[in-house]
Amino acid sequence: MNSSSSTSTPNMDSSPSEGVQRLPAGQPAIRGGSLPFSASNLHGLLDAWRLPRTATLNGDDTPYVLLEQVDALKLVAVDEITTGSQIRLDHPDLLERLRIFGPGGDFEVRRDEERLYWRWIECTGDEEGRQVADLSTDKQFAGADFWAQTPPPPDLLRHETRLLLWGQWDDKLGGWFDDRVAGSQLSYPGMEGCERVYVHGWEFISNGATQFVWWRELKEGVS
Repeated sequence: MNSSSSTSTPNMDSSPSEGVQRLPAGQPAIRGGSLPFSASNLHGLLDAWRLPRTATLNGDDTPYVLLEQVDALKLVAVDEITTGSQIRLDHPDLLERLRIFGPGGDFEVRRDEERLYWRWIECTGDEEGRQVADLSTDKQFAGADFWAQTPPPPDLLRHETRLLLWGQWDDKLGGWFDDRVAGSQLSYPGMEGCERVYVHGWEFISNGATQFVWWRELKEGVS
């Protein structure tokens, strides 16, 4: 269920922030699993976990989506790919990776040939007293509790991290541009007019190695 080693993102660099915190055992809530790839399994997985938890950038849950397909890579507001209260991809057969994230949690699913691999990270309850919780309504999509392994995994350290996203705002273009990815249409929802954009999150470390990364929000940066 280690998600950090294979994550593909449109970022330029990353930098840790101060404030390393040792978390109590069993925190945060982490689940993951795999199942055969199909459009029905993909959409069923998202529905079972009630994703998205909100369809507005003003909410406190999972407003951002990173969608990586064979022919495109884009970061959008979740309501751009939401029908009613459900996420539906127009071309699920082209999916390589989907990441739905925000302050309420980070859900990542990737396709590896004919299987889907996924993991979910969230805080439940009080910030200082999180508990593992299975929010799935369908056992087919419940996955496994990271903390239920034998022997139990070691406690995690958490620190804040950020990734600088591609591009600098260009008033003439009305968008972000970077000549290193000149063919890409860069879009960062809710950040229009910001010179540079970072995605901020939490990195979870054990024995000196990154185990998981939870992306939480987009913030403005400067060159």
